[in-house]
Amino acid sequence: MQIASQPTVFISRDLEEDSVFKQQLASKSNLIGCSLIQFKAIAFGDLPVGDWLFFYSKKGIHYCLSQLDDLDQLPPIAVIGQASADFLWSKYAIKAQFVGTGQPEATALAFSKLVRGKKVIFAQAQHSKQSVQQLLGKSIFSCKVISYQNEIKVDFKLPPIDILVFTSPLNVMAYFNQYAYRSTQKIISIGRVTAKALNALGITTLTIAAAPNELELATACLKFI
Repeated sequence: MQIASQPTVFISRDLEEDSVFKQQLASKSNLIGCSLIQFKAIAFGDLPVGDWLFFYSKKGIHYCLSQLDDLDQLPPIAVIGQASADFLWSKYAIKAQFVGTGQPEATALAFSKLVRGKKVIFAQAQHSKQSVQQLLGKSIFSCKVISYQNEIKVDFKLPPIDILVFTSPLNVMAYFNQYAYRSTQKIISIGRVTAKALNALGITTLTIAAAPNELELATACLKFI
């Protein structure tokens, strides 16, 4: 009897050794975890004065706070989701005063109840979608700090992939700049913003993870294995 080969799963993220996604998928697939984006710090000088400091990602936290000398004078910190809150605490021993759902719309709605009429500093990437900032609009005074740049890689090679898991719009762009979409591929998106990037390429048959974390991304993958 012929044993079916394991599917090849690609996730656009460098996976840590204790990654939940790796724990769930490594024994059931040929797993490739690799970010298709390269990052570089951008010096921004002093942090502006504000009532809140908002972060969209762990990368945003790292590239902003690593440039500051005095972390004791920071305003209350808000983050888009639990993964960023966990990183903020484990890396800098700072507790986030607001933790969003991971989805821009729900996060902006909940955050707006705390920051209406206040000044919010958004520490972000050079090419950030500024999703929460845009949704809050004129209800706040906003100030952006560009602390790093993120550019797509162009010199990578991947084998044929059965299940594609995308964690950001830029990763979507990077992959499909190199490879054509095959209708047999299963596509999983970490959230709605990334799904919109896929839709813009004509890819409408996809799965959006129930929550923007590695466990839910793995759960979505396992349905196809």
